[in-house]
Amino acid sequence: GLYGFNGTLVGIAILFFFEVNVFTALAIIIGSILSTLIMYVMKKRVPAFTAPFVIATWLMILGIKFLNLAPFLSSSTPNSSPDFFSAISMGFGQVMFQGNLITGAIFLLAILINSSTAAIYALYGSLLGVLIAILFSLPLEMISIGLFGYNAVLCGIALGTKKWSGLILATFTIILSVLINYGLGKTGIITLTAPFVIATWIGLFAKNTLSIPSKQ
Repeated sequence: GLYGFNGTLVGIAILFFFEVNVFTALAIIIGSILSTLIMYVMKKRVPAFTAPFVIATWLMILGIKFLNLAPFLSSSTPNSSPDFFSAISMGFGQVMFQGNLITGAIFLLAILINSSTAAIYALYGSLLGVLIAILFSLPLEMISIGLFGYNAVLCGIALGTKKWSGLILATFTIILSVLINYGLGKTGIITLTAPFVIATWIGLFAKNTLSIPSKQ
């Protein structure tokens, strides 16, 4: 599935941001093909993760908006104080652009079926992502719908292990992903999973540079 998940995300993203028409359908096809080609090139050099999805989707969004091929769909966010449980659950759902509590719970269950370690780190990532966002007084409406949790979830799954080094590395990248997410968002960029990719690359570079021991 390494050549499929990025294309899947491209398809979901295009129809999340734009209405369905001939041009957005074409963008899904082109974006999916492009993500596959980017994956092929990148995986020979660095862990690609979801970078092919991010790059392909950014290009498709730019093209659709520049050529005015489809209206950009706006989404409303709640203005109330965040519900802690909902924010954590939605952190899972937002990985696939699903701002839904039940969907998030189902995603967590699916991860648990595959790997208990991954599920623990995914839950840890969403929880820590919410806590860090609150600690830095980031926008409550964004916290509420899981926008500071989904990249953290991916960081936890990607780098978390049963060793202390894995916990340290996952924690570092989770915190970093929240800050990168907010920083990129302030520039007007649609962040997608770029914070996860950037934070994980930095974490792996730090691990290799510092030769973090793998003692339990």
